[in-house]
This record gives sequence, C-alpha cells and structure tokens, in this order.
Amino acid sequence: MAWFVEPSSTPDGPGLKPGTALDAITDPETLCKSDPRFIQRFEDMAELRRQHDELATYTNHGRVAMGARGDGFMRVASIPHTVLQAALVLEPDLLISKKKFYAWLDRHPEYQAYTRKRGQ
Repeated sequence: MAWFVEPSSTPDGPGLKPGTALDAITDPETLCKSDPRFIQRFEDMAELRRQHDELATYTNHGRVAMGARGDGFMRVASIPHTVLQAALVLEPDLLISKKKFYAWLDRHPEYQAYTRKRGQ
C-alpha cells in the first residue's frame, strides 16, 4: 500500500518516486471525494491560473508570468494548510529542496498559481 512506502532514491537524488504516499495524499480527486470544499478550491485555482496567464508579458526571452521581472517574490503555488502539513510529514524538505518541490508541482499542476513550463 502506498501509505507505507519509504523515501527512496531516484536517479536525480533521494526523494519519493511519483505514485507514492506524497502523491496519494495530494491527489486532487482523492481530496475532492473526501471533502467537497476542495472542488471549489481547485476551480478557483484554475481561474487564478487563467487570469495570471492573461496578464503574462512576452519578451525576447519568452513569457514572463504576471509581468514579473525577477525583482520580487511571486506566488508559485497555493497548497491548503492541512495538505501541506501532511506532505511535510512525509517529505520534510519538500519546501527546502527546489528540485523536489518543482518535481512535485509538475506532477500536480492543480496547485500551481500560474501555468508553468516544465523545467522553468
């Protein structure tokens, strides 16, 4: 059962492989079945992504979300507190390791605050 999977090594380094406990507890379908309030939250996040994409600025270097020039902070994800706390129990350095966080975020675009190109 996926809930009892231990952190494993991947070619990119230590961490949970896709399809393990971290992915199971953050899966939008599972969350929406367990608490219907998540349905509205994910719909709202989709609307936020759409609005951010409309406000994107296009430069010689490609699309820049929300017109950001890299001179400030920008929201990259919106994760419910309870989901984040459970995820941090399984993967304590999820928010510390940029590689782990963005790999997880690429597998779960429902949490993205803007549409992100992979490897961005």
